[in-house]
Amino acid sequence: VRLDLARSSYQWALQSVVVLSALAVLVVGGVGVIDGSRSLGELFAFYAAVALIRPSLDTTVRSMPSIAAGRLARDRLTALRRMAEIAVAPGNEPLGDDLTIEVDAVGFDHGATPVLRDVSFCIRQGTVTVVRGPNGAGKTTLVRLLCGLYEPTIGQIRIGGRPLAQIDQAEFHRQVGVVFQEAIVAGETIREALDYGDHEVTPDSLGHALAVTGFDRILSAFPDGLDTRLGAGSVRLSGGERQRLAIAQALVRRPAPLLLDEPTNHLDAEAVAAVVAGLAGGGPAIVVVTHEDSRRFRPDLIVELPGRSNRPSPTPDPALESDSQEVAP
Repeated sequence: VRLDLARSSYQWALQSVVVLSALAVLVVGGVGVIDGSRSLGELFAFYAAVALIRPSLDTTVRSMPSIAAGRLARDRLTALRRMAEIAVAPGNEPLGDDLTIEVDAVGFDHGATPVLRDVSFCIRQGTVTVVRGPNGAGKTTLVRLLCGLYEPTIGQIRIGGRPLAQIDQAEFHRQVGVVFQEAIVAGETIREALDYGDHEVTPDSLGHALAVTGFDRILSAFPDGLDTRLGAGSVRLSGGERQRLAIAQALVRRPAPLLLDEPTNHLDAEAVAAVVAGLAGGGPAIVVVTHEDSRRFRPDLIVELPGRSNRPSPTPDPALESDSQEVAP
């Protein structure tokens, strides 16, 4: 929307300048010819000069959308750089085989504003955890803490019993799959999107990711298959298709934890539940942030974030079987 508004504004302004310039030459020159201060030849010369300049002005008008898009991209990059200001200092310890994630009395402040307080729960491999809460409760912030993008203000996040801050962040991030609310799909083609940043994607992992997300059915509709060009901003895909591809992009590397931040914003809850069901039991630990009915995801644990002034409550889903995990807050 902002890009369309910027494009329309620039085109209207510059085209107005071109028209007004030609009109000014005719009016001023015509008056000069009438009162004898200008000759008819001078009027034609000025008008010819405007005609010569006009193609350059038209080129400038056509380039304005690209300039506007560049400005928007710069704004987004600036926002990402600001996010990095509160990133975790990298550790240097190897990750190890135990990938159990423990969140111990974690709190987080954004500046002077408290966002999370006293959050405690445990995520084990092969389990499904659902994080629920109203807008502003800190659900996305919790996802970023679990990814190691933010460092807790108080409390601690441990991986295999060791503080996350002490673990090699590059190695940890290679093990984490995350899809945020606004899915970002990098690459000019579907193949490049799935291979992006990783040259060790195997045919098996690729096929598994496409099958679990249901993107294999979408892919069959494209004549060029994996080599289909996505276009700027992945315009060839709908919002739901882009979300499926983003999840497949995360799954293709076989992540240990898979974090899905409000996946139902662009994908229906049944489709997300099918993805979770296809991975549950022996697969990665799955964390789903959602405002939907959690029962459809068959969670082992539900983490309630009622708001910034209240204490979160990790509880098993009462609709599930009695062997569901129960964690004290």
